[in-house]
Formats: sequence, structure tokens, C-alpha cells
Amino acid sequence: MKTAKRFLVVLLTFCLLCSTVMPVFAEEAVTPEPTQEIADETAEETADETSYAEETPIEKIPEEAPVEEAAEEEPSAEEAAEEESSAEEAAEKEPSAEEATEEEPSAKPIAGKAPFSAAKSSASVFSTASGTLGSLNWSISGSTLTINGSGAMTSYYSASNYPWHSYRSSITKLVIGDYVTSIGEGAFRDIGNLTSLTIGSRVTSIGHYAFRNCSNLTTVTIPAAVTVIGENAFTNCTNLVALEFASNSKLTDIKYQAFDNCKNLRTLELPNSLVTIGSRAFQDCTNLLAVEFGTKLTTIDYEAFENCSNLIEVDIPASVRTIGRDAFANCTSMVSLNLSYGLQTIGSYAFNNCTKLAGTVKIPGTVTSWDSGTFNGCTALEGAQIYSACNIPDYAFKNCTSLSSATIGGTVTGIGYQSFYNCSKLTSVSIPASVKTIGTYAFQDCTALKTATLTSGLTSIGNYAFQNNTALTSIKIPNSVTSLGYSAFDGCIALQTATVSTGVTSIGSSTFSGCTSLTTVTLGNNVNSINSSAFKNCTSLKSINWPSNLNSIGYQAFYNCDSLTTIVFPEALNNIDGDAFRDCNSLSSVTLDRNVTKISYDAFEYCPALTKFTTHSTTTTYGSNVFYGGSSSLTIYGYADSTANTYANKNNHRFVAITSLDTPTNKKIANTVSGVHVYWNYVPGASYYTVYRSTSPNGTYSVAKSVCAATNWTDTSVTSGSTYYYKVEAKNSSASSSKSAYQSITYIGTPDITSRINKAAGIQLGWNRISGATGYAIYRKPYSGAGSDTWVRVATITDGSTVSWTDTSVKNNNGTTYRYTIRALYGSTLSGCRNTGRTMVRLCSQVLNSATKASSTSIKCNWTTSSAVTGYEVRFMIGDTVYKTVTIGNYNAGTKTFTGLIPGKTYKIQVRTYKKVDGVGSFYSAWSTAKTVSL
Repeated sequence: MKTAKRFLVVLLTFCLLCSTVMPVFAEEAVTPEPTQEIADETAEETADETSYAEETPIEKIPEEAPVEEAAEEEPSAEEAAEEESSAEEAAEKEPSAEEATEEEPSAKPIAGKAPFSAAKSSASVFSTASGTLGSLNWSISGSTLTINGSGAMTSYYSASNYPWHSYRSSITKLVIGDYVTSIGEGAFRDIGNLTSLTIGSRVTSIGHYAFRNCSNLTTVTIPAAVTVIGENAFTNCTNLVALEFASNSKLTDIKYQAFDNCKNLRTLELPNSLVTIGSRAFQDCTNLLAVEFGTKLTTIDYEAFENCSNLIEVDIPASVRTIGRDAFANCTSMVSLNLSYGLQTIGSYAFNNCTKLAGTVKIPGTVTSWDSGTFNGCTALEGAQIYSACNIPDYAFKNCTSLSSATIGGTVTGIGYQSFYNCSKLTSVSIPASVKTIGTYAFQDCTALKTATLTSGLTSIGNYAFQNNTALTSIKIPNSVTSLGYSAFDGCIALQTATVSTGVTSIGSSTFSGCTSLTTVTLGNNVNSINSSAFKNCTSLKSINWPSNLNSIGYQAFYNCDSLTTIVFPEALNNIDGDAFRDCNSLSSVTLDRNVTKISYDAFEYCPALTKFTTHSTTTTYGSNVFYGGSSSLTIYGYADSTANTYANKNNHRFVAITSLDTPTNKKIANTVSGVHVYWNYVPGASYYTVYRSTSPNGTYSVAKSVCAATNWTDTSVTSGSTYYYKVEAKNSSASSSKSAYQSITYIGTPDITSRINKAAGIQLGWNRISGATGYAIYRKPYSGAGSDTWVRVATITDGSTVSWTDTSVKNNNGTTYRYTIRALYGSTLSGCRNTGRTMVRLCSQVLNSATKASSTSIKCNWTTSSAVTGYEVRFMIGDTVYKTVTIGNYNAGTKTFTGLIPGKTYKIQVRTYKKVDGVGSFYSAWSTAKTVSL
């Protein structure tokens, strides 16, 4: 029976040889021109594979014995079975037209090498050929290509140079022997019918492009010895379903595009040995559902899993340090992501457009480099916890329209351009003190954002940062902010109150434009300019304090502020630009001081309720149509022969000359560190003020100070425990007001903290005694972070002779930094306050676990460690004298052997912790209980 089958195989093969091989051999008599297929392939290689750009000389391969001799040998039982199988396959499958016309390799030698020695038949499923390749042997039997021998496979940088290349359409099975150690670059590229692959156990590397375009390969098993899978090794293996790795795999590196466009790959269980997943390694694996990463993986390079549109869950292990740009971009089925502690770098757009990613993503504190667009367009993402030690980058959460919560940790340093742009469900955000800048458009169009807490430490708010936050109701800009961008709160239609503290010097263009619900604005006294359209269309604005340093008001700054009724400008104001208060329909009274030099065109145009305009300047320049379209009852009050008088006459406005000054009103009196501070109101027309002082309410008041321009003054010639009474009079060159009613205060000096000591019970403070004080008030606040801009009274001492106190409430807060300040009391009257306070770190008492003799000159010590401190000090005493003190600047170090000690001496050993505070200094715990060691 076997003989009959063999006869049928030989007969069928002979028939096919007659019909297909002989014409090919006949054609080979003429040296063929390069086929279009080869030319196209070369062009493809030039475009796509830079490693193939220049073909290196091919090493000479020795000829082998003619195939005819091998054919005369009696086949083994195994070979016979294989022939029978091949014959059966041949009987079932006719060669395709493409296979039938496949051109045989030319017999012409390749320059620089001898021609391959091989017996050849048709490039069909019945091909039979063999030869050598370096130290390896190759053979084709039927549709099976076998590579045997020992050693590495020669690489030719072009698939067409491999001797089996012209047989590629007939090969369906590839066997690489157990003694082959590498697979050459491009060796089996474009074998489109390959369905079965066996890789020998000693192969250590798979070369670039080795199996590219093997589109019918379904299963690949990578043996344990392989350490590297080269670039494009399995690119476009579009039917690859299963990729398996040996359990004891040594694989460390999967190179660039190694499995790109293996679109039928379903799952990946990567070996624990793997260190690097190269760029685009699994790009466009569109049916990949799950990936299990190994425990030694450190790098997922750029675009590694881009467009894996069916990938559901990603769990990044703690070993990973780098995720490259676009690494998981467009993974549109991803619903879960875990980024482990240990991650350091996230590339730009790493998870861009993962539209089903839901839940909360956590950026660990180990991240120190983070590029733009990370979660851009993740429209299902609901929360973010951000603890990175760097900026939140540009576009980080742009268009995350389901993001409702964002926790920003105390190590984040900035918020980038459009970071949270159009996060339309974000309801609140708290910016910690570590954040210095909020970038342009950072929270623009966060239409559900009701609360934005800005903490001291922030220095800059970018242009359009909170534009169109239509749910935001109030905002307070802390003192630390020095730059407030234009249009920062433009269009915040629910905003009702706004406070801009003293750090800001300029209100930018359109900063609060269109805030139609804004009723009250408080501006810090350092604001010197309000720029164009700053409060345009704030139709509900009723109250605004005018900063004492305000110098200019820009074009249309308060255009259409319909609820403003009365304005008294500060003395420093110099310029009012065009249309500044146009269409302020309820504005009835305006008062300007003597320093206004210019009021531009249309400044108060169409203000129909404006009937009283008072100016104390004699030289102001007035533009055209300043009061056009206003009330016919407008009266201008000013000094005779002033420019205001001239303007009124020219424009047919009623003019009334000013002949007297109003009496000042005492506003406030307070103790400060330097003395008694007296405040009064501004009096229109006053050039200066005289402050009078007495030691009794009805006694003689003597001139204490004449103050030019300012409306406050500090009396430094005061004595703690004494009571003083003050009156103020307004004056100019021709008039004086009456003296104000008196205001009084008992001056109490301000104590200073003189000692800060860590005790077992807590932090002990000491201060200097203040004459006349009946007690003391102690205040505390965090050194940084939430609450660090507000002093909180933590204790009240009712005995004026007590000058120390221990804060026991911080006893267990090891490593926490605070600020303290103390004010003296006279009944309920407080002294001034040292606002910067004094810094102190709470450090719990240290424990020295053991101290033992190590040698005649050394002692080994062990103590309890803490990550809340900077380091430790260990001191050695002989009797009551300190022999030496050693500083250990590593909080993890809890054991050390100390050398250089004196033999025969007895040492008393103690340890304490310390912590450094940048810009302040180091703070120390109490010394531990001593241990004694004799050498």
C-alpha cells in the first residue's frame, strides 16, 4: 500500500514538473530582467525600512552536492510519510494562478558570491529544493521549509536575497531547527501562505522584518531562549490569533512595530523577563482584548498600543517607569486604567481619545515628567486624582466632558494650557499652595464649576483661565497672585462676588466682562490700572471699592454697568479712557480728585441719571462728548477758573464753584507692630490732612502729623499700656474742614516669639513680656497648603506675666511644619500681629533602640526611623561633655557603626531627628533617652 502511495506521489509530481517546471527552466536559459514584483518590493523596502536602504555585499556561500545525488537516497519512513502527506495535500489543492506564474530565481550569480547550490522544481506546493546558508542548511519539501544546522542565520537585509525567496508562495510550513541561534533580518518576509511556524529552542533573536507580511500565520510560540524580537518582525501578520511565550522566557525587548497590524491578535500574556515594549510594537492590533504585563517591564514606548480599539483594561505594573507618547491613544474600548506608584514619565497624548475610559484615574506622586494631552478626549472619565511632582500638562484632561471631580495633590507645581478645557461636569476644584501657575484656558468652559478655591502660593492666573464658567458664584484671588490674565473670568454669568487681593497690580482687559450677576467687587489697594472692558456688561455691579493706588481706567472698562449709582474716585486716579462708563444708566454722582489729568471722549456718554459731577482738579483735559446723551440737569462742581469751569460753559452745563471742605470721618484705629494706625475717609478737594493727638478725650490736642494725599497714618511715638485720642482735619490752600470726632485706643506692644522647643508633650513656645498686657493670644496656621493664609487662635493666656505655652494638640504630628504668632491683650484690645510668624516643625521624641560595643574604638547604634524627617543626629558624651556629634542625612538610615572613639572610655549616647525647611533652616526633636557603652 505504501509503495502504491509513493508511486502515485512520484507520478503526480512528474506530471506537474512536466507542466510547470520545464517551461520555467526553459525561461531561465535567458537571464531575466528584474520583475516588477522585485522592483516594487525594493521600493517598499526603501520607503519603509531604513535598515534595507543600502544592500551590503552578500557573503559567499559554498556550493553543495547536486540535488540529484540526494534524490537517489532511499527516503526514511518519516520522509516517506511526509511525501505521502504532501502528495495528498497536492491532490486536494491546485496551485493558484499567482503560484503557477511565480518566477523562479535566476541562475545568474549575485555579485560577490557564488550562486546557491540547489536542486529546484516549480515554485508550487510540490517544490523540492535545498542548499546552504552560511553554516546552516535549508530545504524545501512539498510546502515545508526547514532550516537546520548550527549557528546564526546570515542576514542579507533584503528578503529577495534569501535562497528560498522565489519559493515563498508555496511555503505553508516553516521549521527552524533546535541548533539555529538566530533568525536573519527579512528572512521569511512576504511568505503570505505560511500557516505553521516552529522556532528552535536555541534561537536567541528574531531579526528585523523576519516574518513581515506573513498574513496567514495564526499561531506563534516564542521559545525561552529568545531575548530580542526585532523591528517589524511580525508586522502585518493579520491572521495571527495566538502569541505565546515559553514559561521560562528570557525575552527582554520587543522592538519597533514588531507586531504592528496583527489585527486578529486577541490576548497577550507577556513574560516577566520583558523590559521594553518598543514603539508601535502592537499598534493597530484592533482586536486585542487584554494585555498582562510582566513584573520587570520598565518601558512602554511611543504608540506601542495605539489604535488597539478593543483593548478593555490596562493595568500598568509598578516596575514601569516610562509610558511613551500616544502609547494607548485611540483605545476606544478601554474602560479601566491603573497607573502604579513608581511610574515616572508619561508621554504626550498617551491615553488620548480613550472614549470609554471611566471611573477615576490616579497619577502617582512618582511622576516627575508628564507631557501634553494625556487624557484629551476621554469623554467617559469621571474623576482624576493627581499627585505628580510636576505640572499638569497642556490639554491633559481637555474635553473630558464626564469629569466631575479632580483632586490636585500638594506636589503639583502648575496647571497647563487648556488642562481642563470643556470639562463641563467638573463641579469644584481646590488649588493647593504648591501650584504656582494656572495656564491660559485652563478651566475654560467648565460650565458646572461652582467652586474654585485658590490658595496662597499661586502667583499667576492665565488668560481665559475660567472663562464661561457659568456656575461659578464667587472667587477670591489670594495675595500671592501677581498676574491676573485678561478675560480670566469673562462670561462667568453666575459670579456674584469677586475679591482681588493686594498682590495684583492690574485688572486685565475683559477680566470680568459679561459677569452679569456680579454685584460686589473688592480690589486690593495695589491695583493701579483697570484695563479695557474689564467689567463691561456687569449689569448688576453695585459696589466696588476704588483702590487708593488706582491710576487709570481703560476703554469701556465699566461700559453698561447699569447698577452703579455713586462713584468717588481715589486721589491717585490720573486718567479715564473713552467710553469707560458709557451706558451706566443708574449712575447719578461722580467725584474726582485733584490728580485727574484727562477724561477721554464719551467717558460718561448716555448716563441719563448723572446729575452731579464733582472735580477737584483745576487742569483736567476733557475729550469730546464726555457727557453726551446724559441728563439735562447735570451740574459740574469745581473750582472757579478751572478747566472744568471752561468745559461746562462751552458745553452748556451748569457749573457751581467749590468753596469749602467736608469734615473727615474717622474710619478705623488699630494697634500695629510699629504703633497706632489711624484711618479716615477721603475728603474731596483736600490737599493734605492734619492729625491731632491727646491723652484725654477733652484735653489739649496737639498736631501729631500733617499727611499729604494719604488717608491713614501710623503714630510710632507711643508707649505700651497708654491710651491715646486722635482727631483729623482736611485742608487745602484756601480752606479747612472742621476737626473730626475723636477715636481712641490703648496701645499694646507686640510680643515676639523668643523660643521654640520640641518637648514630649508638644511644641513649647516662649515670648517677651509686654508692659501693660493683661494676657496673650496665640495663633497658628499650616506652613503651606490649605489654610496657610489664615491665622487661627489656638490659645488665650489670661495672665500678663505668663510668657510660655505648650501646644499639645500637635503632639503626634511628627514632621508637620507650622507657623506661630502671638498678640498681647489689654482686656479685649489686641496688639499688632507679626503676620509672617515664626516657623516650627513638630518632631516627636526619638527612640534609641540599642547601642553596643563593636570594637575597642567603635560602637554600633540602632534607632527608630521615620520618613517624616530629613535625618538624624547622634551624640557621644563622656560625662557631661559632648565628645562628638554625627549627622546622618538619610531618613532611611537607622543603623550605623561609629568609629574613632577612645578605648577605655565610657560613652553616653543619644539620638534626635531633624528636618530642614527650605529658606528657613533646620529644626530638631528632643534628645532620646541615653544609653551607656564602655569600650
